[in-house]
Amino acid sequence: MTQTIAIIAPGRMGAAMGDALIEAGYQVVTPLAARSAASKARAAAAGMQDIDEKDLAQVDLILSVVAPAEAESLASRVSRLLSGGDQAPVFVDLNAISPETATEIEEKIVGAGAKFADGCIIGTPPSAHYDGPYLYLSGPGAIQARDILARAPFPVRAIDGPTGAASAFKMSFAGVMKGLTSLAITMVLAADRAGAWPLMQSQLAESQPELWAWICRQIPPSHVKHGRWVAEMNEIANFLANTGDGEGEAQFRAHAAIFDRLARGSAERTRLREIFGE
Repeated sequence: MTQTIAIIAPGRMGAAMGDALIEAGYQVVTPLAARSAASKARAAAAGMQDIDEKDLAQVDLILSVVAPAEAESLASRVSRLLSGGDQAPVFVDLNAISPETATEIEEKIVGAGAKFADGCIIGTPPSAHYDGPYLYLSGPGAIQARDILARAPFPVRAIDGPTGAASAFKMSFAGVMKGLTSLAITMVLAADRAGAWPLMQSQLAESQPELWAWICRQIPPSHVKHGRWVAEMNEIANFLANTGDGEGEAQFRAHAAIFDRLARGSAERTRLREIFGE
């Protein structure tokens, strides 16, 4: 029997995952009534079927793939739709949120009679010649969600841990990757303002070729993600605060402020595009 997976929403990651899952034999649906024209176009290109939100209660699995700032409001809306339904789909939150936020979302979903798995995505959207992304799941619904996704063309791993375990891993991993990106952007711009960028660039290329290659790979794709990363940096800050690291929290509040400044279309953002391209 064909299993039905709902993906909310068909952004770049969600649409690519939908396309990959359809190729693997799943029926993939998504509610598009409130989505942008770009989202509708991505969903159509991937072959995802448009459904009414009320029909989410009839699917086998719901994957929440939205910006971190939208994760709780989406869970609240879906929980109202699922409440009192005959079927109990598994709701998987794959967003970059803190363990505390994941627990709050779990309460909404379980309270509506559905099942919940805390999850995260590590890597970029599915594409040819790429084995990822990697999905990690924890909590009470992790095994069932993993089993439903057994035919997925990317790794899906249930880890031994309660709700929050996958999110804690995501916060830690993303903190390294995006924290380093923020640090690199900060110092590139500082060197540029001081007239030291040509020398810094040549020295990085000569003495730190692997780091320089990483910077050149990491910064260009970030141009369109700065706004999305603001909420993610604040989620990481909340995670650090709840583990007792006040200095770490302050550090990631600063990273959030840096990405917010860049997202506003500042001259700095333009200069980064000039230096690194798109």
